[in-house]
Amino acid sequence: MKSYSVKQIAEMLETNPETVRRWIRTGKLQAQKASNKSGNVIFENALKSFLKSTPKYAAIALASGPVGFATSTAILATLAAGKAIELKDLNDATVDGDSIQEFIEAQIASLEKIIARKRENILQLELEISTESDRVKVLSQMLEQLNLLKVQKEA
Repeated sequence: MKSYSVKQIAEMLETNPETVRRWIRTGKLQAQKASNKSGNVIFENALKSFLKSTPKYAAIALASGPVGFATSTAILATLAAGKAIELKDLNDATVDGDSIQEFIEAQIASLEKIIARKRENILQLELEISTESDRVKVLSQMLEQLNLLKVQKEA
């Protein structure tokens, strides 16, 4: 089974090695300590598990190559996830269609929830606007009556 160093994973994911170490300390990324000098070793299955469970890096896990950098279909999914892959990072990995479908379906479901929340917010704002508009009308009528009383007093 293939294994990776903290530095290799940091380079693959274009992040700082300390970020990878923090993932290990918090248990997000499973690793084994090889030695105090060599540091942690992360096995491929642990890396794939981490990638699948982390939205920012989920698209990278779509392929079944050595680490999972993907071909054209997964590039589209990766771009949708906001993580661009450079050509130098691509290899001859094959793409698992079921994983891509699951990823896209999850993205759609997530976006639909966001849209629903925003629509609820719009309805709430429209209600608040209506209420405030009614208050403006009442206050405007009070102001007109006050001005009318002033005119009558002066006359």
